[in-house]
Amino acid sequence: MDSPRERSASRLASGNQDSSSPERIRWLAGSTSSETDGERERGGDRGRDGARNRGGELMGRETKNIKGQRFSRLVVIGLARESRHGHTQWFARCDCGATRVIDGSDLRRGQTKSCGCLNRERHTRHGMSRTSEYSAYRAAKRRCTNPRTSDYERYGGRGVQFRFESFEQFFSALGPKPTRCHSIDRFPDPNGHYEPGNVRWATAKQQANNRRPRRKRGN
Repeated sequence: MDSPRERSASRLASGNQDSSSPERIRWLAGSTSSETDGERERGGDRGRDGARNRGGELMGRETKNIKGQRFSRLVVIGLARESRHGHTQWFARCDCGATRVIDGSDLRRGQTKSCGCLNRERHTRHGMSRTSEYSAYRAAKRRCTNPRTSDYERYGGRGVQFRFESFEQFFSALGPKPTRCHSIDRFPDPNGHYEPGNVRWATAKQQANNRRPRRKRGN
């Protein structure tokens, strides 16, 4: 005896029903489905990237499970969520005890190494991050090392190097700034580098007297 599906197929093939009838639509839908009821029962929902979520977790097709791994001061303790940009984010516990939600890509590339405490320590270990001495240190370093700085061409672009390894070394060589009118000056060699033995705090007049000789026109 023919099954109901076979009888329905026979009637549709013989043209007894219109191609747009509800019965034909249901038959086509049932015969073209690529996923069985058993597969739907065994699996979970499919994510927007086509990968099947397991147990409701946001585990995409390209997601690598990094739970338990350490990245500098951070240890990944669990999956958090997927960001609006499609990045997988993780719960990570810092050595200081704080827990943060961080992009997995930032962890793997080394862009995030702590909850933020490492950066705070770097900027506050000397306790002078808001002083004029520290501002002078950063400005001198920047014009020697950052090509995007407006005056890089006159310093780093001309070969002038910033040879202090830390602010502590810089401050030890120069000491406190005498007045607000003083700024850093390369002395006694105005053509030399920013390095121990060739820097001082100087007034505008002192710096004018210490400028490197300008080339005469026509030479």
